[in-house]
Amino acid sequence: MTTVTEVDAGGASMTITLVDGDYHMPPFDPNPKDTEKRVKAVPEFKCRPDDVTGMLEFPSDKEAEPSPRILNSHLKPKYLPKAVFQEKRKAVLVLRNPKDVVVSYFFHAKGNAILNYEGTFENFLKMSMEGRVEYNGKIGDWNNTFTDAQKKMYEAFLAEKLDDCTLKFRYEYKK
Repeated sequence: MTTVTEVDAGGASMTITLVDGDYHMPPFDPNPKDTEKRVKAVPEFKCRPDDVTGMLEFPSDKEAEPSPRILNSHLKPKYLPKAVFQEKRKAVLVLRNPKDVVVSYFFHAKGNAILNYEGTFENFLKMSMEGRVEYNGKIGDWNNTFTDAQKKMYEAFLAEKLDDCTLKFRYEYKK
């Protein structure tokens, strides 16, 4: 297993697992040393015809479940079961506002005993924009966490990164 300790501009750090160069948060189980093995096993996971498409990060836990199974994952498409693409399985893609994602993961990293991040949001945001943190997390309140300057900076960052994306998204914040 390859791990990387990312240190932010203020000196706070967190350790993240690397699998084929992609960041993966340590799993929520007592055996975090198996992260790479588990992630690499997911593409070979045997899908059933009645699978809709819970966590594929732990495929051995799902094999014994009765049909129909609902399978979900935080993994990138290249780590999903091959059958999802080869057998044209049904899949639902849920996308979140990227600002909400970075705030969510910030609070997740601060509250996770394995990651144990103790830095500021400002420094975490910079690490995120540099591609040095993973993208998952729990719900956070981005509208009250980002400063106006951070919102503008991150929106410019997203516009540049998504410039060639053919999908169009509209995110709204309603009070």
